[in-house]
This record gives sequence, structure tokens and C-alpha cells, in this order.
Amino acid sequence: MDFVVHFADNTWDNNGGADYRINVSGAGGPTVPLGISWTPALPNAGQMITVTVGGATLGAKLHWGVRSGGSNWQNPIAAYRPAGTVVFGAGPAVETPMGGPDAEGTLSVTLGPFNNPAQVVQALNFVIHYNNDTWNNNGGADYYVPVSAAPVGCGIPVGLNANVTSPSTAQLSWNAVTGATQILLQGRQAGGGPARQLILPGTAISRTIGGLTAGTAYQWRLQAVCASGSSDFTAIQNFSTPASRQDDIRVDTWPNPATDVLNVQLRGADRVNIPLVLYAADGREVAHTQTDEAGLALFNLNSLSSGYYLMRAAGTWNAVRSVVVE
Repeated sequence: MDFVVHFADNTWDNNGGADYRINVSGAGGPTVPLGISWTPALPNAGQMITVTVGGATLGAKLHWGVRSGGSNWQNPIAAYRPAGTVVFGAGPAVETPMGGPDAEGTLSVTLGPFNNPAQVVQALNFVIHYNNDTWNNNGGADYYVPVSAAPVGCGIPVGLNANVTSPSTAQLSWNAVTGATQILLQGRQAGGGPARQLILPGTAISRTIGGLTAGTAYQWRLQAVCASGSSDFTAIQNFSTPASRQDDIRVDTWPNPATDVLNVQLRGADRVNIPLVLYAADGREVAHTQTDEAGLALFNLNSLSSGYYLMRAAGTWNAVRSVVVE
């Protein structure tokens, strides 16, 4: 079967004027088509390319070069040359021995991937140089395999940060990863032990982790997943939760007795955004607030009757203070 490709924009791909040909064998014939073929048919720079010759009766070398910088038949850099490849004459081509022929008369050789930034490859040019010094050069047009750019994979997440918000919680954050479909978050206690993995949406840029143990070191890392593959994991990150003992927390209230306002001051590591509740003597909740970043809070007592009250601070610990309202 002979063919060319006519694109919708009225441009053509005719294999450099030689057209494309697929030789089709009859039933019971060789499993590899006669003539020249390559897979994948439309490779990208991140893929291996296997060139196959069917119906061969003697060995051959792949005589090849690359299109780079807009020019065909450039010498491939050393990183692209399989073992046994030699420069042909003065260049600009190299020759790589092909394996075979096997029992089915097949020769083959695999090249690539062509993803080294030192030489950006747009196409593979080749002909077949048989061991009897005859050639298959596609009727003088040579063989031409366009090589597209490799799909852009996920970048490794960056900007990782751990904000320990209490002895039992931490907020982990990172920069957005372009093109990510998922973010994998792995974490564990430092020093070994099983790791726990969370699968987050690709748009995620933070996660609050609860249920941590006070006074404990933790490790975590991230991996981004994209349609074209996954990034490497980030370097392991570390954070530690502070110790949380009742003795470490100091709760001050003033004035006491109080009339119109009651001030509360928490001193210690776990003092930010701590809920404070004021209860009447019969157990009813009559007011609530929470501490600020300095551990300070204020109750307005103007609507309360005189009497005895209990003020409860509820962090990862509990503290209760008696309050008298006059």
C-alpha cells in the first residue's frame, strides 16, 4: 500500500517526495512486513524508536543522522549513539549495527530517546547499508521520521512549608503545580515506621494534618501526577510538634472579681485561637470567645448577673478558672 498524508490545512506529508509504502504479506507469510518500518509510527523525543527491515537475507547497518536546528543529516551526539555506533567517513552520518537477520528474515535496531537538551532532535534520517555494500535509500529520498517534542511532565512541587499550629495539628503548604491532576502527600513519624499517603486534587496547595502526637518529629514529602507522568518526590521535609503538658500552660484572668469585662491571658506554646467558654453556676454557656495570636481574649460581662461563673479554656488540654461577677 502506497500513501501520503493530506492535512486539513492543505499541506502534505509525502515522505520527502518518496511517498510512504507498507508491504503486506499473504497468509502464512512473515509476521514483520517486508521492507522498512519503524515504531512508534509518530514518535516523540521521549520515546525509543525501533527500525525494522523485513525479508532480509543478510546483515546490515543503520546509516543514520538527525534533523537538528532545521538541518537534516546532522551527526547525533554521543549520548544518542548505541553501543557499536561509528561515524561513517567524515560524517555527517553514523552507522549502527542492526540485529539479525533472525529466522523470519528480520533486522532491527532501537534508537533514542532523543531528549538530551544538548541536541534537540526534530527528525531521524536513515538509509540501510547492507553488509554486501548495497543500499536501500528509499529511491534516493532516504527515510525520514519526524520526532515531536516530548510531552511536558509534572514539575517537582516547590515552596514546601510546615506551619505547626498546635501540639496536635500542622498545616502543610506548597506552590501550585501546573498541569497536575493529583498531588500525593506522604508523611510519617521521623525515625521510620509506616508512612501514610493522601491523594489530593491537582489544584491543592495545602493540607491541615490533625491527630499528631505532641512533642514528636514528623517527615513528609510530595509528588505531582500529570497526564503525561509523575514528578519525582520532593526531598523529605521535617517538622516537630511542641510538647503539651498542663504544667506548660499558664492561664491568667483579671480583674477577678470583675464587673464589666474579664481579661484572659494564656501563656505557653499552645495559646493561639484557643476556644474560651464562660458557664453560669447551673452549667449554662453564657459567653464564648477565643484567644488571639498573643494568647489574649476579653469577655464582655455587661449582660450577666452577679454571681459565680466558670471559665474554661479548651485546647489540646483543658483549664478551668473560677470567676466572680459583681
